[in-house]
Amino acid sequence: MQTPILRFLPAFSFIFWLALNATSQTALSPKEIKNSLGMKLVYIPPGKFTMGSQETEPGREAQETPHEVELTRGFYMGAYEATVGQFKQFVTATNFRTDGERDGKGAYGIDADGKIKDMKPEFTWMNPGFEQTDQHPVVNVSWTDAKAFCRWLCEKEKKTYRMATEAEWEYACRAGTKTAYVHGDDPEGLATVGNGAEATARAKYPGWSIGIKAKDGYVFTAPVGQFKANAFGLHDMHGNVWEWCEDWYVPNSYPKEKQVDPTGPATGKAKVQRGGGWSSDAKRLRSAARIGRDPVAYRGCYQGFRVVLEPAAKQSAKEPLRVQTQGNSWSYNGARLRAIEKTAGLAESVYYAGSEVINGKPGPVYLRGCLNGKKMPARESTTLKSRLEEKKIDVFTYVVEGKFPGVTKQSELFNDDMPHQGRLGSLLQDYCIFVALYQRSPAGLNVTLDKTITDEQAAILQKIAWETVSKYPYGGMASSK
Repeated sequence: MQTPILRFLPAFSFIFWLALNATSQTALSPKEIKNSLGMKLVYIPPGKFTMGSQETEPGREAQETPHEVELTRGFYMGAYEATVGQFKQFVTATNFRTDGERDGKGAYGIDADGKIKDMKPEFTWMNPGFEQTDQHPVVNVSWTDAKAFCRWLCEKEKKTYRMATEAEWEYACRAGTKTAYVHGDDPEGLATVGNGAEATARAKYPGWSIGIKAKDGYVFTAPVGQFKANAFGLHDMHGNVWEWCEDWYVPNSYPKEKQVDPTGPATGKAKVQRGGGWSSDAKRLRSAARIGRDPVAYRGCYQGFRVVLEPAAKQSAKEPLRVQTQGNSWSYNGARLRAIEKTAGLAESVYYAGSEVINGKPGPVYLRGCLNGKKMPARESTTLKSRLEEKKIDVFTYVVEGKFPGVTKQSELFNDDMPHQGRLGSLLQDYCIFVALYQRSPAGLNVTLDKTITDEQAAILQKIAWETVSKYPYGGMASSK
């Protein structure tokens, strides 16, 4: 099946695409690999599942609205949570100091009586108040600490590491199951697959009242991999430590309709955590259970992270080069696009400049009737939103609804009345080109080459680029109608 020739018109610009390549014939991904830190990663294939929980599931929350999710791309996921020893390698190589160490507020920890104490400077990833070895999961790291670890690993290996999206996490946790836990619906079975609140801990600290009757043998964290793996080969998805995800957490934000490769809300005040920890009751250990915590200020002694590795795009010797043509004054930033490719661990693509319109098919035009040299006298009007055709997600919607940080007027998205796109539109354009070339999400590839653009703004543009191109019929990922 040939990739369709396409004309792509993203926000703020005309971009014309010529896809001269056949569908990539990549080799089967190995089931598991090891990286430079000795991390074991297992391959999670693409697939569909029902995210959320059924109303009859004990312990569920109303926000867990069940909805179909399709993940179109496979990925590698850490078989275990990131360990103290692996985090130590990062700290040693970079002289990194965690948020708790930098601001002097420390983290949560355990006192001699087994009580979880409020944040104190003496509690850090090196000292959570209980004994840990290099094989225990690292705790007391913020989301930004975990993200810094992933960025370092990206640079170290020239590959794309990140945390899982919330949808990827639940899909990987379930491993084909539809029950409350991977082993079934009986919480007592958790003692065989994970480390949560249970009888071992209550025997040591009688004041602890929650948890199952069975014993899993651990009071605090367990060394990674001590419990039975799920069908994908992942350990400790239930318990041990809560795991940070990439997504912003917004309560009751689940849709009812099917989602394809969702990345969660574009903005928020908390980041998603999944899986529960050693101190969590059974209802928090369910596959569908979700909470959100501050990405910088929250550092829990029962919370860590797990990495995801995106497989590198491979180009066979018989596969033609992907070629992009583009002209006029709406030009891509070649240096930035190549920097994005480098961060993603990809070789440079080949680009040809040109202005030929190669296909008359309509694209997802955000500015129909506003481009082609026409001025926009009503750029600040909310009625502009109604002029945007066939698109549910775009920068204008965020601005009109006051959800794009640092931008209060629609005119701030342009450099002039023609209109030429401004710095944000230019970055969006490059992310769109990246998606169209490689058919993968740019999430986490925050290469802006512009210090005035924040990571939060870049994350929104990455989401828009993926939502736009992946659902565009002539982009080769969505079905043509």
